[in-house]
Amino acid sequence: MDDDVSLRRLVTSWHRRATVRSDEYHWQAGAGLDRDARDYPTTAVPFWDHPSFQAFDAETQRQVLTLGWIVYNRRTIDAEQYIANPAFGLVFEGRLPGSVTPLVAMAMQQSMVDEHFHSMMHLAAIQGTCDLRGLAVEPRFLPAITYREYETLRLAMAEKWERDLLLFTYALVSEVSINAYLDVLAADVTVQPMHRTIADLHNRDERAHSRILILLAKAMYPHMSSLERRAFLGFLPGALDAFLKQDLLVWKAILQMVGVAEAEADTILGDSRPQDGVDHLSRDYSGLHGVAQELDIIDELEFDFALSTKQAR
Repeated sequence: MDDDVSLRRLVTSWHRRATVRSDEYHWQAGAGLDRDARDYPTTAVPFWDHPSFQAFDAETQRQVLTLGWIVYNRRTIDAEQYIANPAFGLVFEGRLPGSVTPLVAMAMQQSMVDEHFHSMMHLAAIQGTCDLRGLAVEPRFLPAITYREYETLRLAMAEKWERDLLLFTYALVSEVSINAYLDVLAADVTVQPMHRTIADLHNRDERAHSRILILLAKAMYPHMSSLERRAFLGFLPGALDAFLKQDLLVWKAILQMVGVAEAEADTILGDSRPQDGVDHLSRDYSGLHGVAQELDIIDELEFDFALSTKQAR
């Protein structure tokens, strides 16, 4: 299908497919939560099977899952507020290579509405969880690791074009990679049904965003200078790593918050690191593979897709 036709279909179907336009999400997101259900998948906790952690009482383990869920929601909100929407704004303002057509402008506005709605859903999820678990004040941690690593790189860049391209690259990688993780949350029958619903509704929108961002990258890439292309190719693997990386500093803070001594928390986290050193939330790199395939840059990209468990959507 022609790329313009594909983008037009996504834009014209927004009123039917977007979560914000449906009645499947209810404002009282905390209603109906089950006090006995888990707040977060145990498979998403990097040290869940560690013998020392398994020796803790059930209440401590439950608290870790609750805090993990709160952190996940904040991580998602940070990605939407500080990476995705600002990047969509760059495209809308014409600050990236290539021309901004009325169709692209509408796709960006629709996507920004979606992302603001996602932030609202995840904020409501935090509030509902705090109410359920008797937390008078939401526990706060470091900003999301994706944003922290993006900011470190951005602050080191002198050129505005480079900072803009970095932001777009992080948004692109985030939007094409989030589906795999949302799939895990939506499919885990051990967690709160409402939490699964939020992940599923969010995921539906992100499938469209993934396609929109790939189409944008395809349209932009031919207009990039050789310098911009080299920068873009260099940013992609690092953006993926930052998006998927486990935030061990935050997990350490969670362990300490539930009463684990710092030395023991360090031991648990150290023992739980994967032997290959790839400490990612997911090993599904098919999103980046799809970008590289459609832009015909697989041979130029310094990334080993053999590491992926699934390479194609």
